Amino acid sequence: MSFSNLIQHIGVHFQANERHDLLRTVVERLFIQSADTPFEQGDIERVLFALEEREKCGGTGFKNRLAIPHAKIPGLQHSQIALVTNSVPLDFQSLDKKACQLFIIILSPDGHDVQHLRLLARLARFFSQSEVVNTLLDLNRVEDIRQFLLQPP
Repeated sequence: MSFSNLIQHIGVHFQANERHDLLRTVVERLFIQSADTPFEQGDIERVLFALEEREKCGGTGFKNRLAIPHAKIPGLQHSQIALVTNSVPLDFQSLDKKACQLFIIILSPDGHDVQHLRLLARLARFFSQSEVVNTLLDLNRVEDIRQFLLQPP
């Protein structure tokens, strides 16, 4: 299965200068304002709070400029995943100490811990590869990223 079936929301070249700004922008622009979202305008703070609380437990940065911020959201029926590139490298306390520019944001239903961890592991395995990160950061259009994600992992 390609990753295009898993990732519902894509944003390219965001301009956030801080971790909180990136997470807020993703929640507002991709999860809340999207036509196919299960969220409403009033959910912004609830979702953002869940992501911020998870970040306080430890950084979600992996390696090769990748971070995977994730949270479990009560009441959510199905996982929601966004892929975002940010023009400004941001500190997400990555394992290799490098600032991150590629972000996979996962919102999972509360109570589905095993599924959440399997999804996180699958995404981390593929997206932490340096050639994948470099390719995605070089792409400038949502359509090009979707095309790239159609390839089998």
